Amino acid sequence: MSMPFNSVRGTKLRVVLWTLAVLGIIVFGLLAYRISSSGSDKAIAEFFASNAAEDQLMDPLILGGRGVVAQLMKEVVKKDMPRRRYAILALGNIGDPTAIETLNLIALDPSEVEYVRCDALMAIALIDESQARTLAERAFPTGAECMKKTASVRRSYWAALLGLHW
Repeated sequence: MSMPFNSVRGTKLRVVLWTLAVLGIIVFGLLAYRISSSGSDKAIAEFFASNAAEDQLMDPLILGGRGVVAQLMKEVVKKDMPRRRYAILALGNIGDPTAIETLNLIALDPSEVEYVRCDALMAIALIDESQARTLAERAFPTGAECMKKTASVRRSYWAALLGLHW
């Protein structure tokens, strides 16, 4: 004896709804954990202590969001800052326009190592691409090459939150 079509459809619908509910609970739990653990000081401490894969090193800072920007701007101007390049790129990925002035100082500093200047330029491009293009034209000869790499350093909040690894 075969089951009526409606009961099969109803069963499938219940399975889909339960699956979505479980996934929702998992995502909500992840969000709650990550958000609660991303206070400014904690995010910076986690950044320095992290043993994550290279593409995930700036995740604690990205999750810290605008709350870490002021502290990062003070730190990234120090040439001996550990993991400085990741902090510079995190400023770009956070996207706070107040970081542009600090990033400009790094990008325009001829005493900076070329790759750090390039990182600063890419971070500016993540915040304001037109401003970065103008800076690239006048800042240094390899500015255009740096701009081509910008997409490779973009990391979304969701990628950081979910711990996605490329």
